This record gives sequence, C-alpha cells and structure tokens, in this order.
Amino acid sequence: MQKEFIVAYKGRVEELRKIERISFGYDAGTSSSEESRTFDREPTEKHFVTESSAAGDTRIEEGDVIKVTVQWDDQEESFEMKVE
Repeated sequence: MQKEFIVAYKGRVEELRKIERISFGYDAGTSSSEESRTFDREPTEKHFVTESSAAGDTRIEEGDVIKVTVQWDDQEESFEMKVE
C-alpha cells in the first residue's frame, strides 16, 4: 500500500526563500513517516510530499490521532489531527 503525506505552507512561496532546511513527518500509531530537505536554491513550491510503502493493515481510521511535526531551520511546530 502506497501512502502520501503532504505538508502545505499557507503563506506565499516567497516567504519560504529564507529557509535552508525543512523536516516534516507524522506518527499515526500504525504508520509513520519523516523526511528532511535541504534547499540549495530558493523553493518554488509550497507543498512538501513524502511517500511510503506499508505492508499489512496500516489504515488510518475514524478516531485515530495523527501527530505531526514540522521543523524549519531552528523552529518547530507540532500538532495533532483527529480523523473524523
């Protein structure tokens, strides 16, 4: 089973030009993923995608809590999403 996790920046892509490195990931209990990117040039997209393959039953279902962490340079934001 192929899974895709997307982090989207809400602001303008120009605001990302000062960022040198971004790391993002999630932990949903039955599955998790993490990815880091270092920018050697200015970003042109404000969506960051990580894909993972999973074996077995790793579905995310109603009521599950997904813990998300995004780090950029020396800052970090973490939050939880509940599947409804």
